[in-house]
Amino acid sequence: MTTDAAGTTTAQSITTVNNITFNDDVTLNGTYDSTLGNGFFTAAKTTTLAADVTVNSGTGDATFTGTVDGAHNLNVNSAGTTTFASAVGSTTPLTTLITDAAGTTTAQSVTAVDAIVFNDDVTVNGTYDTTAGNGIFVAAKTTTLAGDMTVNTGTGDATYLGTINGNQNLTVNSGGITTFGGAIGDTTPLVSLTTDAAGTTKIFGGVINATTGTFHDDVVLGNDLTFTGTTATFDKTVNGDATANLRNLIINASGVTTFNGAIGDSGVIDHLTTDGAGSTDLNGGLVNATTADFNDDVILSANTIINGTDATFERTLNGDATGNFRTLTINGSGTTTFNSAVATAAFSPASPPMPAAPPASTALWSTPPPPTSKTTSSLATIPPSTAPPSVLSRP
Repeated sequence: MTTDAAGTTTAQSITTVNNITFNDDVTLNGTYDSTLGNGFFTAAKTTTLAADVTVNSGTGDATFTGTVDGAHNLNVNSAGTTTFASAVGSTTPLTTLITDAAGTTTAQSVTAVDAIVFNDDVTVNGTYDTTAGNGIFVAAKTTTLAGDMTVNTGTGDATYLGTINGNQNLTVNSGGITTFGGAIGDTTPLVSLTTDAAGTTKIFGGVINATTGTFHDDVVLGNDLTFTGTTATFDKTVNGDATANLRNLIINASGVTTFNGAIGDSGVIDHLTTDGAGSTDLNGGLVNATTADFNDDVILSANTIINGTDATFERTLNGDATGNFRTLTINGSGTTTFNSAVATAAFSPASPPMPAAPPASTALWSTPPPPTSKTTSSLATIPPSTAPPSVLSRP
């Protein structure tokens, strides 16, 4: 079935063996099915949803060349390639947009009220917004960034279950739970990965390769994590999903690694390691880790307590400024090691020299020294980890 490019078409449910092609502006309502012959579905100009719409094309492609609008549900089931070449819901947001698990999808900016769900491999470019209804965003398989991507979900969750790759910027703004279930940048590193301050980010994928990684919200590790890039910033807490799970955090950053929140305050990190390049800024006041190994220069931007077994400082250790009189308290049951100069930039000339071999619990101070060392209370735990959620297609 084919219409020409002139005029407009209104069509309610069509079943054919071969192709369904609307070359003009079309208003849809119902089911458009070409599975019997694996025919194509094509809407070459604008598409308006007058009611819920389902497209079934078997292994045939489904293509929406023009904009798609309408306050209804759109389900596209294609084992071929599903293409949204123009914005979806930019004038009138859809209620939901859902693709099936077979095939692939390319989508350029989508606005929906309740849900945007790509159950297949997806290539994205633009903004994906469900804030109007605090809806969810789900990419259930691989995500390829063809351009910068911004996800806005209000208080809804944002979930990536597969890998994410592409030399672009990814920003996720969610007041719910942001979940990264697969490796990020494992084949093509991202330019930047950024989350907003609301909600929580859970990382299960184990690898993040991005020039910059900025987490403005609380971060929970559901697996060991290695970050590789230039700068890494954690503005709130960083915890394992449970102390018993012994999560490791490795940061390989050639620039500045910044911890502005507590580390391991509710789920102790097993091994916290930074590489030799760049520097680490501790500004969260607390590090609870079985072992903490800082291979780069360390700067204290807040009074800091480290609780664990072993603590190692391979390079210099300084306060951010001599006048700030930073204190460092190490409560370690094993070995505390300083392999380079301590407080060369943060102590006044009258400061006393540091002991050559500090004991297991050691306090560093600027003149005058504090009268006592601080201690910390016992650590709380959080519930055990759970695997990333599975995603079901809507009917």
